[in-house]
Amino acid sequence: MEIIANITDEIFGEVPAEMDNPKQSVGAMDIVVREDGKIALFNEANKGDFKLPGGGIEGDEDPAKAFIREVYEEAGCEVYEPKEIAIIKEERTHHNFVQTSHVFVAKLKKDCGELHLTAKEKLWGGKIYWKTPEEALALIEESLTKLKNLTSENLYHLKFMVMRDAKILAYAIEKDLLRDISPSL
Repeated sequence: MEIIANITDEIFGEVPAEMDNPKQSVGAMDIVVREDGKIALFNEANKGDFKLPGGGIEGDEDPAKAFIREVYEEAGCEVYEPKEIAIIKEERTHHNFVQTSHVFVAKLKKDCGELHLTAKEKLWGGKIYWKTPEEALALIEESLTKLKNLTSENLYHLKFMVMRDAKILAYAIEKDLLRDISPSL
């Protein structure tokens, strides 16, 4: 699977720190496409961020199963079989942390109408919006300059996630991976 980007401190104008046996994490990032071509976009209004649904893989969960779980939790949706389209990496040297995320796309099967958010996601005002891919990318990129109500540690962490999702969506748009998605992926 193609690695589409490696998000590093230099992207944000920061000098990388020396990493010593960094914590490794694996995630699943989700692009859910509705019948009308709009995609799910997760927003935590109290942080000012827009990003794709997704998150860490739990235990021995495989990335596709994590995708399905995260879509259900953060977007309140069920999807058809997801298709992996890329991998993206993040090297957060100031946290001694490296994340490798599997990127999936899937067609919406059912909007359950209810999000299943964590207490923190609820506290931050988590909501789902449906936007065209271009609208979603513009909101994600704009949110990089509007992140708010965060400690410097949380801001550092969130900048990486938002930049990651901007790169993912720009790649999917450029490669035309979001049109004509078959439900039987």
